[in-house]
Amino acid sequence: MVAVQNFSRKKINQQLRAPVIKAHVVLGLITKKCEGKGICAIILDPPLERLNNCNQVVVTIGLKKDDYLVFNFFKDSLKACTEEKHFNSNKFKIEESFTIPTEVQQALKIKKTTILPGEYRIIDQAKSYQIIFNT
Repeated sequence: MVAVQNFSRKKINQQLRAPVIKAHVVLGLITKKCEGKGICAIILDPPLERLNNCNQVVVTIGLKKDDYLVFNFFKDSLKACTEEKHFNSNKFKIEESFTIPTEVQQALKIKKTTILPGEYRIIDQAKSYQIIFNT
């Protein structure tokens, strides 16, 4: 079964709570060497040269009051190949569960550790694509 999440933009922005962290997300699947659709890695302190990778995007990650993870994928960090593969529709697909790295859990002060497979609504904002994930 595929999970589909729909949230209004106004509601989400009002409900975010601190802390909010900045990171790089490597898109793809761990089991397919970062190919496919999903999240392969979250890197808190990446070297600058890693942005040359077509699967890597700068993000902020925060929480909604009910512990949904809110990712803002910054458009100015997206390469054309990344946007075409992962953001060309109104749904962002997670093909397999992704475990949130321990350092990210600690930075966000969360206990839930997994983003579940499914299709998640992409909220197209002026400077970012916002996606809200189940954990």
